[in-house]
Amino acid sequence: MDKQTLLNIGKNNFVVVSRILSITTFEAAAIKRFVQNAKENGLVLNSTCGRKTRSAIVLDTGFVILSSIQPETLASRLKIKDSVKTHTKKLIDIELNNENDENENSGISDNNNKNKHGKKSIINKKGKGKESNIKIGKKNV
Repeated sequence: MDKQTLLNIGKNNFVVVSRILSITTFEAAAIKRFVQNAKENGLVLNSTCGRKTRSAIVLDTGFVILSSIQPETLASRLKIKDSVKTHTKKLIDIELNNENDENENSGISDNNNKNKHGKKSIINKKGKGKESNIKIGKKNV
């Protein structure tokens, strides 16, 4: 027998992960109409146990499962959130690299950012300096 990964959708209800097409919020009118059509055809499974419906899980079989758990929570249980964090981290790294390239091209360097007292100035985007009083060891930076 094949092992299948199950997703806890609340109140000890589980769904086979490989069958999930989408996990959507139940707030949109289009989703509510979609669920109503599925309900008329007998394709809705309500697993909210009387709680407010917060998400709709669409399966490849055409069934729609209603859950009282937020879609973000369900996604984090699927570990989709980790891949989003990785993607976001890559975007931040790209942005930081682009800013460093711009600073190098504009002639801004760490040696040039010191004021007359030897304190380092932080250059903001408008080109105005702001002093920092960060202490590293015995030196002010």
